[in-house]
Amino acid sequence: MSRLETIAYSLEKIVEEGESQGPLKDFLFGDKILFVANGEIIAGIDFSKLIENDVIIKGNQLEIQLPPSQILTTRLDNTKSRVYNRTTGVFTKGDKDLETNARIQAENLLTKTACEDGILTRSNEQAVKQLTSLFKGIGFETVNIKTSPSSCN
Repeated sequence: MSRLETIAYSLEKIVEEGESQGPLKDFLFGDKILFVANGEIIAGIDFSKLIENDVIIKGNQLEIQLPPSQILTTRLDNTKSRVYNRTTGVFTKGDKDLETNARIQAENLLTKTACEDGILTRSNEQAVKQLTSLFKGIGFETVNIKTSPSSCN
């Protein structure tokens, strides 16, 4: 309840998990997976990080210093994500954690891609638009909303 989700990205990425050890070793002992990941990244503002000094009201004027936008969730869509290919060597039972590792790598890649595309900058812009409209709608004549720099680190 204390967050404002301002932007959602839907992305698809391909992840390859498993190490290549050379053609013969791969044939005998290899285990690789090619995973097609489809997911959603949601960014927004966490209002629980607001402090009293961040909001200044003077009559019908409002000034707010927002906390930085952040990635709120990254999740894979399991109905659209799938193992495209898996190759297992002749003498290998297969790594039971290979798909799990590919899914973790996929979530990280989706988040990184969204960050590189500027999701947090867009989230800040949307937060300013949405909140300005909201506060003007409830009667504030002047609304000044400042955003803090955001980082995906």
